[in-house]
Amino acid sequence: NDRDVNAAVNIMNEGKRIFAECA
Repeated sequence: NDRDVNAAVNIMNEGKRIFAECA
């Protein structure tokens, strides 16, 4: 399901952004 893939990518990108702010 494309929507599930997009949601997973969005979560991953959000996690990277949060990690970058905390690092």
